[in-house]
Amino acid sequence: MNGVNASARVLAGALVLGLALVVGGGPAIQRAAAHPAGQAAPTEQTAPAKADQEQQALGRLAQCGLEGERAQALWDAADGERRRELLVITQAPGWLDYLQFDFSWLERLERYEAYHAQHPEITAEEAVVRVNIGLDLPPYADPEVVEDPDSLTALVNQYHALPADYVPELVELDAVYTNQRDTLRPVAYAAFADMVRGAAREGLRLYNVSAYRSYAAQQWVYQRWANQDGAEEADTYSARPGCSEHQTGLVLDINVASTDAHFEETAEYAWLKENCWRYGFLLRFPEGKEEITGYRFEPWHYRYVGVETARLCWERGWTLEEYAARQSAPPWGRGT
Repeated sequence: MNGVNASARVLAGALVLGLALVVGGGPAIQRAAAHPAGQAAPTEQTAPAKADQEQQALGRLAQCGLEGERAQALWDAADGERRRELLVITQAPGWLDYLQFDFSWLERLERYEAYHAQHPEITAEEAVVRVNIGLDLPPYADPEVVEDPDSLTALVNQYHALPADYVPELVELDAVYTNQRDTLRPVAYAAFADMVRGAAREGLRLYNVSAYRSYAAQQWVYQRWANQDGAEEADTYSARPGCSEHQTGLVLDINVASTDAHFEETAEYAWLKENCWRYGFLLRFPEGKEEITGYRFEPWHYRYVGVETARLCWERGWTLEEYAARQSAPPWGRGT
């Protein structure tokens, strides 16, 4: 979305929500804003000339981080009545901190503000990203159903669940690529085979130990761990049914599937960490991102998302959650 459209969205949200922009900040304007509706404004207030109004508005928008063409586009998009609202209402424009991003959802504005107030050490952008992920809500409380389960970037986690009956197109892995009978989606299988060959050229061996799991299979896996360690502990390392990426058919556990194996200390892991994106894979639960992903570090768990997305995430240090949270929000006024 270009800067003009982003500015227009900021204006729309500001007006819909009654967001105020302080353009003069003087006592006379504050008294006018506080005056009851329908009554005459105090006579000592004198409205600035039209050109002065625009300059004041643009100056105030610049203070809010909207400068140049973006600020001018916002002002130009307003009709006379909305310009008056911008000039008269005198409350702090803090919400613009959250509404300036293309991925801000108007309906989540109060959640952004509340989460940021609880975590003042993070930036406004980080607050928006984390709320978009769902981190201000309890995990598994009411997961959203994934709208397009076949998407290579479909987010499946504690806040987004696949339908119980979802089964992707699958192909069986050749024995050279796995230590057990298993399946993957064709696009992920082809990419994994290329990655195996790439590692082999450097004397390293990669193979699958766990790929596709159905909803029922994941239900059995999760319940086994919950029975052993309790649900609270199991939730840190095992997904509940419907919320497991393995059901997408795009995920593999490579070489091991246990913290006791210390895969992170191997040459294979070092190679994967630097090269998996070249084949379209993400290290899905990296170290240091446990708060974002909801799961402990799993050096063996890799998700196919396509080379373009994998490259972007690798370059910026994003998890799939952080990538998904930065996708453009629906146009304001439509959707939730």
